Amino acid sequence: AWKLSSPDNTRPSIDLLSMDSRGVIALLSGGAPVERAELSSEYCDELCALLRRRAPAVAGGTIAMDLEGRNATGDTAFLLACNLGHAECMQLLADAGCNTAAKDNDGHTALIHTALSGVAAAVRTALAAGWCELEAADSDGNTAFLVACNEGHVECMQLLADAGCNTA
Repeated sequence: AWKLSSPDNTRPSIDLLSMDSRGVIALLSGGAPVERAELSSEYCDELCALLRRRAPAVAGGTIAMDLEGRNATGDTAFLLACNLGHAECMQLLADAGCNTAAKDNDGHTALIHTALSGVAAAVRTALAAGWCELEAADSDGNTAFLVACNEGHVECMQLLADAGCNTA
């Protein structure tokens, strides 16, 4: 019950009792070397279930979780959840104490990742929680609004504009 395998049993199982940041990232990536294109929302769902079950123990300090590990592109589990647009997973990771101000190797913040995802609920969650500056820019100078524009995510663009970002 404390091992997690992929639905088709083609990926390695993960021991949930000894899960560290690598385990969290493996869950979010489907157990494979993590690249953003390989992210899997079904594993994010599994991580949410795990965090819900473990939340009282984590909050009480009886279970320590290392959520700050990074993959080759500098993503943390939180940033990967943002990139997937998985608002519940984002919130559970934030509640578990992860660094919500983390940036990846390209300077992408949580808000930029949610804009990339195109999931309006994730953008709304990040904005409401104030996890990063509205005008924070990545290493290329792109803000979440510009990323949403470049990706054609109109609802995300509107949410960011309504929040007061620079649209010029």
